[in-house]
Amino acid sequence: MNFLRGIVAKVFVYTLFGLLIASFAIWGVGDIFRGGGHSQTVATVGEQEISEAAFRSNLAQDYSLLRQRIGQQVDPEMARAIGLPQQALNRLVVEALFIQQADDLDLAVTEDTLRSEIVGDPSFRDALNTFDRNRFQAFLRSQRISEAQFLERLSAQVVRDRVVGAIGLGVEAPRILAEGLYRFQAQARIADYVELPFGSLEEIAEPDAAELQSFYDATQDTYMAPEFRTLTYIDLSPQAFIAEMAVSEDELRTAYEEQRTTLGTPERRSVSQMIFDDEAAAAAAVQRLQTGADFASLAEELTGQAPVDFGSVVRSDLPGDLAEAAFALENGESSQPVETSFGWHLLHVAEIQEGETPSFEAVRDQVREDLLFGRAIDELISIANQLDDELAGGATLEEAAQTLNLPVSNLDAYGREGRDSEGGLIEGLPQTQSFSEAAFRTEAGDTSLLLETDDGGYFILRVDGVIPPTPRPLEEIREQVVTDWKIDQRDSQQLERASDLVARLEEGQTLQRVAEAEGLQIRTTPPMTRDESDPNVTPSERLPSQLFRLEVGQPTIADATAGQIVAVLREIVEADPATAEAEVTALRSQLQGALAGDVLNLYATSLEREYGVSVDQAVIDRILADF
Repeated sequence: MNFLRGIVAKVFVYTLFGLLIASFAIWGVGDIFRGGGHSQTVATVGEQEISEAAFRSNLAQDYSLLRQRIGQQVDPEMARAIGLPQQALNRLVVEALFIQQADDLDLAVTEDTLRSEIVGDPSFRDALNTFDRNRFQAFLRSQRISEAQFLERLSAQVVRDRVVGAIGLGVEAPRILAEGLYRFQAQARIADYVELPFGSLEEIAEPDAAELQSFYDATQDTYMAPEFRTLTYIDLSPQAFIAEMAVSEDELRTAYEEQRTTLGTPERRSVSQMIFDDEAAAAAAVQRLQTGADFASLAEELTGQAPVDFGSVVRSDLPGDLAEAAFALENGESSQPVETSFGWHLLHVAEIQEGETPSFEAVRDQVREDLLFGRAIDELISIANQLDDELAGGATLEEAAQTLNLPVSNLDAYGREGRDSEGGLIEGLPQTQSFSEAAFRTEAGDTSLLLETDDGGYFILRVDGVIPPTPRPLEEIREQVVTDWKIDQRDSQQLERASDLVARLEEGQTLQRVAEAEGLQIRTTPPMTRDESDPNVTPSERLPSQLFRLEVGQPTIADATAGQIVAVLREIVEADPATAEAEVTALRSQLQGALAGDVLNLYATSLEREYGVSVDQAVIDRILADF
């Protein structure tokens, strides 16, 4: 049994390791280890450098995922306690190890291979399962990368995957192991049970003062008022600066002229293309078009499929060379061959929708708003730099604010997520979640860094004091405590009754006899595996796991939503691998992946010893201080 549990754990661990390897394809490694020269190096793996930007990006993603999972903010202390920074760094180190190995093996990728990878990617295929250039371009735009950058990343991914794939070759999981795991996972239990539903809380007498006080004293940790902080802060909001700014009519007209190409509706064109592997074939197609051939019919004849329809596009929807060619054509014209890394393209324009430029009067308010906002941001940056200088020179927030004529605000009780001591949301705070994070990350008496807000402004705060969590007074929450006491009494009575039934069963009475004496109805569960959670199958979420600790005929008690369950294990249903070939095959595949993962892990460890890994902890600590 312990051996099987170990295998199950290995399957889980390999799944996590598989996500790590898959993350190569998601993030791309080519750019991660080729960051700008201004970034400091967090770690060095062989000849590969892990940049500060790469570590920040990975750590930020881990922070975000953890916040979503636990439903609350994550401070640096919590992150360190659960190993979040080490997790982000380890992932980057493993990636760098395989990148270094691929480089040392001089693995190369041809253009044909890259083209096959892209054309074969289901993400870039349409409903007819053909390569869709539109989808590919949409992907590049969503990732904010050029085609050249994507090809660089893809090339790194392919060579790295060749290394990783070669390591797992030859690893095979024995069938007997898969069969054993199947028997463990698919074994089922059937139980007879009775339900003891909860009675009404109104049937329970009111507690006297001593009982209520005793219950409150024993459970007061559940009635704690949250921690609050006393804050002083400066909010540099763009809107506050805009309110004090003026702009002349001449300035508005000048701004309009500068922006008019972006204010209106851009020209759109309905563009389609056919693509060839070589220039000669494309040139031959041009000659056919010039003699009157229909573009769509010719594409079907020469390429075996309809032309790729880009739809109605603006210039920015197409990559540079294709955009230049498409937007130089007249309506109904076809282009000369245009070369890209995918081949030779012929473009055809079927319709042109002229762009429109709105009048000054129509967009005057928008131009004014944009102009004032831009000026406010410029002013804010200047003020923020001056504020930083004042504070660096030893001035307090109040002194710096007075020098720069800035407003200072105070909060007597600031709770997490911007709530006051009454639980209401505090209005007028800086527009950013970072304010709450900074308020509870900064120690009492300390001042935070100058941080940016969501609307382009800045804020800085000082924690003047900490009001620790304290129990709410009993009289303030008496009604809630009384209700909780009654629930506790009800649960205790119910458990006592269930325990009495179990005692009678253990003395030799049958469930049928006990149920008849108590006026209860016996029910029987369907076969349940140890991880069953479907409420239509199990009357209690905890019952399946408890049944797997029993012998046939033994009773148990399980909590249920509406009361207690008293159950007796009726039957053990063994699983037969001979009747579940598909399931056994799938398990064997998972086990094979787990074993390959072990080999991969050992190989990564050997690469670490070969190439060496050095970490600059000071850079990491500085980065963590910003989270």
